Amino acid sequence: MRFLILVLAAVLAAMAPSQASAQAEDCENTKTCSTLAPKKSPATKPRQERPPSRCDRMWSDTRQDASITTLTSFYFECSEHNKADDALVQAVAMRCDALWDAATADGTVSALRDFVRECPDHQKAYVANASIKIDDENRKVLEAQCEGQWQQLQFTVTLDNMRLFLSHCDGTKNSKIARIYASEMETRPLFFQKVPPPSSAVPRSGLSGFNFAYADKCDRGEGGACAALAHAFREGSRAPKNNLWAFALMVRACSNNYPDACGTVADHLKYPDVVQGVVVRDFARAAIIARFGCDRGGLYACLEYAKAYEFGLGVGRNINSAVALYERSCAFGQSNGIAFGCYYAARIWQEGREGVEPDPVRAQRLVDAGLQLDPENSYLNDLSAKFD
Repeated sequence: MRFLILVLAAVLAAMAPSQASAQAEDCENTKTCSTLAPKKSPATKPRQERPPSRCDRMWSDTRQDASITTLTSFYFECSEHNKADDALVQAVAMRCDALWDAATADGTVSALRDFVRECPDHQKAYVANASIKIDDENRKVLEAQCEGQWQQLQFTVTLDNMRLFLSHCDGTKNSKIARIYASEMETRPLFFQKVPPPSSAVPRSGLSGFNFAYADKCDRGEGGACAALAHAFREGSRAPKNNLWAFALMVRACSNNYPDACGTVADHLKYPDVVQGVVVRDFARAAIIARFGCDRGGLYACLEYAKAYEFGLGVGRNINSAVALYERSCAFGQSNGIAFGCYYAARIWQEGREGVEPDPVRAQRLVDAGLQLDPENSYLNDLSAKFD
């Protein structure tokens, strides 16, 4: 019995390898027994390096030749590249450095403004801004000083004064006109040479009543008092009749914030017989002084300036400018308007002129505005009758 058991065990031991081999073969054929044999790992391929892209090559070249041109070219052609923003920042920095060098070499405020405008975040921008601020402050002071000088020089005109003004105020807003004046005065006679300068005290001899007070106020620079006293000297009312001082005081009133007096000065320059022996006729200067007063709100000055444009007296003939200035002097019925400004403007719109088509409705409005200012004005009443 024991012998049979040993024989059976030997037989089973011999059969086990062949049975396992059969099962493995069957598993390989049917692919159902993956757990019986270990899987084979796939062979690892050798890693291949990716060739550099065109933008990579460009960036490498750009780093070698880091100019503004190459950096900006790289930025625009390779905007998706991870170094594109770096290239732009570097290009901007290089350009701003170059602009700063140019601005400091130029040394002018305009060059500094150009630098700050393009490179506000540059490390030197604060230096440029400080210089610009100082220049602006100095220029404002200079402009104010030169404007005051110019107001006086327009009425105390000499060639030496104009040259002195240009030496101090060249480049300010009135310097171009000053050059024209200087050029004219080199070949033309002086026409204000007899007029007392603004610093001269008003003569008190022969004054009576309130004219003494006007004289004091005028010497202190009150334009309205100068204008009132000018009328007194012209008419001989509580003051000795004196054409020279009548004109001189009207000039002073014009230059001291009484702009309608500028219209009277302009009128005297067009018709000097009113102040005979004081000035010579000069249409160009009359237009300039009328403009000076009109720009400062003098409606009578605007009326005289409009006449200059309508008839081409001292300026080029321009009907559009004339009618616009007439309407400004009319002020469309405001209490301080000039009735004749309404009349002249209405006449142009009623008749039509070169460049201005007739407009009866507008003309009627202007006539109505003028009659509110002066109901007895015969010119306006006659023109109004044409619309009935």
